[in-house]
Amino acid sequence: MKRDKLFLQAAPCLLMWCAILALSAVLAPFAAYAQPTYTWKAGTLAPQRIGWAKQVENIVLPAVAQTSNGNLNIRVFWGGIMGDDAAVLEKMKQGILEIGGFTGLGTVMAVPQVAVLTLPFLFKDYGEVDFIRSVMHRRFEQLALDQGLVLMLWIDQDFDQIYSMAQPFDKISDFTRARFIAWGGVVEETMLKHLKADYIVAEVPEISASMRNGLADAAMGPAIWMMGTQMHAVVRHINPAKVRYSPAFILCTKKAWESVPAEYTKPFWDMRMELVREFVAETRHDNEQALAAMIRYGVTETSFSPADIEALQRATRPVWHEMTGRLFTPELLDELMEHLRSFRQKGPPPAPSGSTP
Repeated sequence: MKRDKLFLQAAPCLLMWCAILALSAVLAPFAAYAQPTYTWKAGTLAPQRIGWAKQVENIVLPAVAQTSNGNLNIRVFWGGIMGDDAAVLEKMKQGILEIGGFTGLGTVMAVPQVAVLTLPFLFKDYGEVDFIRSVMHRRFEQLALDQGLVLMLWIDQDFDQIYSMAQPFDKISDFTRARFIAWGGVVEETMLKHLKADYIVAEVPEISASMRNGLADAAMGPAIWMMGTQMHAVVRHINPAKVRYSPAFILCTKKAWESVPAEYTKPFWDMRMELVREFVAETRHDNEQALAAMIRYGVTETSFSPADIEALQRATRPVWHEMTGRLFTPELLDELMEHLRSFRQKGPPPAPSGSTP
């Protein structure tokens, strides 16, 4: 009885010490770092601890701390606290933010020629995306530098799926009976026009409310986002056709990058492709899991026939011509297509080594 009483008295202390030891184990990798010399502020629409944000927290931020020996810290403002992509980009220009984590639309706002990557039915699968990233990352890094930005990481938003509250989307004619909420910019809007679909334009934070309020009954977007915003309770049908690929960029202002000694930034730069591979593998897995979860919750998966896919490709091919010279140069599209043809015919050659901005 006395022993029990002593144990009960000691238990709070034991629990406290266990908690301290556990916390020490978690913080051990960072214990050797002194107070950071530099702090960068970052803004993004990604909600904390979900999808892309989880990868930033688990992969990117630890890599920055490690490669800078703790001298560089990134403070992230999640979930649109700093505004949408346009607002984040403007704050970067004003020097309020040093970094932005951008959606597919935001990447095009920041580096307009990135629109070439978002053309409908450009890529067949992620194998092609990964190949183009490996052989053209220097090209897009330079395009970003031309805008005063350093492309820290080129990751994925997703191959956006089609979600519908009404039409099943198992044939091309369903586009004519739907009203989309368009948030992907001029490429998406032009594509919907060629598919004879009605649409309204909205910003990312407005998508969920617009569909819930009946302003639109269809949308294209990533599975993680649809699941994270509880849209699986609203939509009835999913068609995972790879209609278009959307990249996502993590961009830093050139001014901020150059204000930090190279000894703190170059190690990160040298390992960025390894980080990209790890990041996109996790994000793609999360997207697959989110898609599967929505189907388990009762959302019906549909698909297009091969004939409808061909019809969709024919109907949207004029978008390529209309965007060429408007958003990107003909030379950039030609270069990309030459790489794709080579990949499809012979498979990928060795990837080039990295470069320093």
